[in-house]
Order: sequence, then C-alpha cells, then structure tokens
Amino acid sequence: MGVKTKILVVDDDQQMLRLLRDVFTQMGAETLCLESSPQAAEVIQHDKFDGVFLDWKMPEMDGIELAARIRTSESNSECPIVMLTGYPEPDAMQASLRVGINFFLPKPVTVQQIRQLLSTVQKLTQPENRSEHRVALRTPVLCLWNEHRVQGQCLNLSATGMLVALDTVPEVGAGARLEFTLPGDSKPVELTVRVARVTVFAGSAHPVSNRQVGFRFAGISREIRHRLREYIDSAVTSSLS
Repeated sequence: MGVKTKILVVDDDQQMLRLLRDVFTQMGAETLCLESSPQAAEVIQHDKFDGVFLDWKMPEMDGIELAARIRTSESNSECPIVMLTGYPEPDAMQASLRVGINFFLPKPVTVQQIRQLLSTVQKLTQPENRSEHRVALRTPVLCLWNEHRVQGQCLNLSATGMLVALDTVPEVGAGARLEFTLPGDSKPVELTVRVARVTVFAGSAHPVSNRQVGFRFAGISREIRHRLREYIDSAVTSSLS
C-alpha cells in the first residue's frame, strides 16, 4: 500500500469537519481536522501536508490570512489549498487568488464535490507530479526589475523557484532578475525569473519583510541548474540524517 495522502482541514463548523473527515477517511487519506485557525497556523510550521481544505470565514484568523501563512511556510508553500466558502463575492475570489488559493468549493458542498477535489489533490501529489524539493535558505538576494534594485532575503529555494522577502515588490507576472550566492559556493548565481505570487502579511511580528514574493525561474542554464540541484540534494540529505 502506498503512502497515505495527508490532508489538513480547518473549519469552525463541527458538522463540516465531520463530513470532510468521513469522506477523506473513506478515500484512504490521513486527515487532521482543526477548529482553530491559529492552531492550524502553528501546525503548518512543522507538519507537511499534501493538501489543505480551509474555511473562508473563521474567528481570530480568516481563511485568507491562514492561506497566506501556508504559502510562506517552509514545509507547505507549494501545497494545494482548497477554500470552502459561502461568500463567493468577486472581491473574495480575487483576494483568495492573490494569496495562492488553488480551488474553490462553495458551501453547501456535496460528497461528490468533496471526492472530486480530493482526487484532484491526490493526483497533484503523486511522485511524478510533485514539485522539486524545497529547502529553507537564508541568503541575501538582489532583485532587479525595470528601474528597481531591491535587496531582499531568500526564505526557501527549489530547482524551479525561490521565495524572497522584499520591502518593495514587483507585480504578479512581471519579469525580473535575481542575483545571489549559495552557501559554500562563492560563484554568483544570476537568474531570469517571473513573479508567480505576492503575499502581504498583516501585522509586523515577522523577522523579515511582511512582503514575500514567489519567483518562478524563467531562464536557467544547465550549469546553474546543476549547482542548484547539488545544493538542494545536499540540504535534503542533511535534514534526513
């Protein structure tokens, strides 16, 4: 038997939690159900999930803020996120898209809809479809676009993209160039990139800028890709030892 899909469900509606848990369990998924969004925000920092289903309207921290935290976490930044909402207004949809929500499931939901979405999430997490390993990395990054030259800090890195904290951010879809060095490698890395997403946290409790940009590498030489893979493979191996 293969490894079970690990799903996080966050909703303050106990009836909805029971429904999702029952359906996911029947489909062979390992499910963690939480009513507290602040508790979920803590869990995503140390547990890795294959998919997250979360409610739009919750006390203390709504689904948009929780999704933003998921997108900037080290373990779950690429995790598929499904937003459960009884408020499908255009503004809500746009806000959800800006923080990286992948799917929307309007309430009331049906068992068939839940099954279809979980099947989609499971397909995205098959080994052949997984994103490249993403590792935590704290290193200065110079970001250049148009007339801007902004110094930022890398938060995590894969062979296909990078998450960077910046005080000034480019628009989603904009092209840019990144310059940085890998630990233990004095030769600079220069990459052409495109902005995949921009996340802005509320509050100022973060040790780095609350504006964080997900870059997707658009132009990368074979030599630089090899150096990135070597560093990432080494970091992943070290984390497992």
